[in-house]
Amino acid sequence: MTPALALAAPAAGKFRPGLRILNILCADLAGAAVPFLAAVLLRSALGGHFELAFYARSCAALLLFPLAYALFGQYSPVAHHPVREIRRLSAATTLVFVLFAVLLFLFKAGIDYSRAAFLGAWLMTLVAVPCARALVRKASSGAPSWGCPVAVFGTQETARQLIEGLQAQPETGLRPAAVFLAEGGAPATILGVPVLGPYTSAPLYARRLRIRRAIVMFSDLQRQGLPRMLESHANVFSKIYLMPGLGGFSSFGVETRDVCGGVALELRRDLLVPSHRLAKRAFDLAVSGALLILLLPLMLLIAALIRLESPGGVLFSHGRIGRGGRRFKMWKFRTMYLNGAEILEKYFKDHPAEEQYWRENMKLRRDPRITPLGRLLRKISFDELPQLWNVLRGEMSLVGPRPIVNDEVTKYGDGFNLYCRVTPGLTGLWQVSGRSTTSYSKRVELDAYYVRNWSPWLDIYLLARTIRTVLLGEGAY
Repeated sequence: MTPALALAAPAAGKFRPGLRILNILCADLAGAAVPFLAAVLLRSALGGHFELAFYARSCAALLLFPLAYALFGQYSPVAHHPVREIRRLSAATTLVFVLFAVLLFLFKAGIDYSRAAFLGAWLMTLVAVPCARALVRKASSGAPSWGCPVAVFGTQETARQLIEGLQAQPETGLRPAAVFLAEGGAPATILGVPVLGPYTSAPLYARRLRIRRAIVMFSDLQRQGLPRMLESHANVFSKIYLMPGLGGFSSFGVETRDVCGGVALELRRDLLVPSHRLAKRAFDLAVSGALLILLLPLMLLIAALIRLESPGGVLFSHGRIGRGGRRFKMWKFRTMYLNGAEILEKYFKDHPAEEQYWRENMKLRRDPRITPLGRLLRKISFDELPQLWNVLRGEMSLVGPRPIVNDEVTKYGDGFNLYCRVTPGLTGLWQVSGRSTTSYSKRVELDAYYVRNWSPWLDIYLLARTIRTVLLGEGAY
């Protein structure tokens, strides 16, 4: 056995794909059982008059959930993109509850079952199952046995990029176990993953290591070499993931088509379709209107505290660029002292290095202009609650690129045209991806990704992620 193979053998042999599936299945059962129990107990506590024994006899029906999820392909050793997973889980969950309703009707058991408990269980299950899966992945993905081994094909540079991405997201279930390179003079390992040789040696090593999945950067292969390689490796790898090198696109924004006997990638721009814009606007109106009514007492309390802490107005408006390049006033609760410009000028004189950071990122980690209350409001993002008014007016959306100012246009470069095609958002990919801890170039990249890959499910996913980010205060200062 060669040294490289000796190094790769333990790495490939430690993975247990079945363990991941078992953990996810247990999460699904818990995610379905807890809402079911909570809905029944809550309805009973509120004075529901129905037979609790009926619900006890119905517990076996919870097994329908993992069965439905399996039919929707949700027990693959490799995780789907969260947006795609939420969409399929929601469809499967709804299908199970529709089946419940049909069975209750056929067996004339509807009189024993509370409609409120039924509706509550359905709504809570839609939320609980994805959350339970996320918690299990977070807790288990660090274990050596999590996931399944995958072989990486490419040049040294592309292989390094792929391995970095896979190692940064172990919850996906793809764990790099071996590298096969297009060029010679390869190092022994890349980021700890053994390099076993050229492409042609892959079948031999993959059989011995029992690696059944491969990721191929086909931009690194000549046009004539890719089909031949795929054919020669087809008997070894049961699944081959082809990476076309299209940065900024996701699987739910791309579909394959057969064009003239060849494979073509169809890149969708759903956010630019008028009917989709109308649906997004309707969602914004309904949710922002409801939130303004529900949060009005809290907003009045925040306004009173701001007036008590420091002199000045309660609200602060700032000019931003919206859809089509139109300017609008974005509203926030005031979180700074009125003489902020003087405070900042003095601060830069005492801390010249911070001025350079300000020019590059338009933010400071310890901004001296911010009041103590303002620092708390920013930490939990409550300073942005008045922007619900901007959403109601149509100047902003609940989810979208972060609104920018005139000075930031040059930083966006070619991405500014893409930014202007959509309505900026109260929250978005940047806010749930580190916020102030991310570089400006990364922010531009995330905004472009959102526009290219938008779907209603992506908005739902980002809103759910926003709740988590706000509660934990991630990346805010």
